[in-house]
Amino acid sequence: MSKATLYAASVVLLAGIVYAIATLNSPTHIETAERALAVGDNEAAIRAFRSHLVRYPAATDVRMKLAGLMASVDPAQAVEHLRLIPEEAASYNDALRQIAFICLKADQHQPAEEALLRLEARNAEDFAVQLSLAELYFHQENYKSALTRAVHATNLQPDRAETWLLVAEIRDGLRQKPEMIAPLQKAIELAPDLYDAHLNLAYAYHAAGDLSGAATEARWCLQRNPNEVFALQILSSVARDEGRFDDAAEGVKKALSLSPRDVDCRILEADLLLYHRKPKEAYARLKELREEHTETYRYLGSLARAAAASGHIDEARQIHLALDSLRSDANRMIPQVSP
Repeated sequence: MSKATLYAASVVLLAGIVYAIATLNSPTHIETAERALAVGDNEAAIRAFRSHLVRYPAATDVRMKLAGLMASVDPAQAVEHLRLIPEEAASYNDALRQIAFICLKADQHQPAEEALLRLEARNAEDFAVQLSLAELYFHQENYKSALTRAVHATNLQPDRAETWLLVAEIRDGLRQKPEMIAPLQKAIELAPDLYDAHLNLAYAYHAAGDLSGAATEARWCLQRNPNEVFALQILSSVARDEGRFDDAAEGVKKALSLSPRDVDCRILEADLLLYHRKPKEAYARLKELREEHTETYRYLGSLARAAAASGHIDEARQIHLALDSLRSDANRMIPQVSP
């Protein structure tokens, strides 16, 4: 070997040694990320975690940390990283939970539902999953699926009052108002001061014909919030049903002073005007809300009565046709569910 060749080999060897020493002395991407996190530099941590994953794409723990950091700055990218977590990984369930959380927060219901259904398939006794599915389906007006999960959630954790309240609200969506009473009573048993449960119970009692119970619950709410329009409307409806028309008129007048365009208060007002043989006034008051409530069944029924009573026969006939159409649509949409 010539001196030149030997010299060149020495240079290469020396360069390799220098590189090895430098590599040993430089922090790894994980160390860089941890140092960045320690000082609150999330952007630097994200860059370091990304660099690590380029070399070690199977590092699921690092990918989970990266997704957690990105959830607030780039939710879509966070979800993409979470979807790369393999099913056999110990963090797979956590990844699905994060996907569901991020998507629900962004109102992306379909991917949230998919993640929650995967979690349900892996463990149907997971309370958080059952409750999340119940709430998701409730907001989608998929009441049958919502009820199944909400009832199961009450079985898993029967001491949570808010879950019983959710069951009652789903029953309302299914037009099963008398069936709201039992879960609402349970919610109040668990949380005596749960305001929404008392307000809903006043509504359910009235729908079931229990005027005394409705009045008691409505007054409970008004003691705590004198401007609760819904409670005023229920109490006024009870007065009307009991034949106390002056009390009913006084109550609905106060309610409308607080919420002039509340549709249920306007309907009650119209009923009282019709009782006092003032159909033109009833019709005029209801007509003001027509553009807002073209598909509100109870409003259209009241408007049809007022229109007919005030001589607007053709309009009343047209409203009845619209009601028939809405009734058909509603019957198709509401599933039959056992109590």
